[in-house]
Amino acid sequence: MLRKNSLRLREWNYALPGPYFFTICTQKHKDLFYRADIRNTVINVFRWTLIKLETKLHTLVVATDHIHGILSLPEGNKLNLAQVIGSAKVKTTQTLKERYQMCERIWQRSYYDHVMRDEKDFIQKAKYIENHPLKEKGNQYAEWH
Repeated sequence: MLRKNSLRLREWNYALPGPYFFTICTQKHKDLFYRADIRNTVINVFRWTLIKLETKLHTLVVATDHIHGILSLPEGNKLNLAQVIGSAKVKTTQTLKERYQMCERIWQRSYYDHVMRDEKDFIQKAKYIENHPLKEKGNQYAEWH
């Protein structure tokens, strides 16, 4: 059941296979990912979590206070997008608190998503991610798969 103020499309089944663009912000937009080693940890934990969930990560860019990515849910998967994103957020939080003794809350409650409608849509979002480090003056790290 969607919350009244949900960002999700009411008519869309988020368990359907295919690519999704997502943005997740840190709690209160704090610059928690200011160090390169922390950004690398975020990327590695996301990649590892999505592999375990049999979900393909196409790309991920990490800024100091948010991440953008594109992932694809596979055919016949058992999880929906919210469960995949939620699992990655939980695992990232656990790892960052353990490794870097971060005490504060890491992520905002929700996230933004965009259902990819076609190849043109995918390319547009991929270019956005590719150019994001330039827009943010190089304070992030992007990885493509």
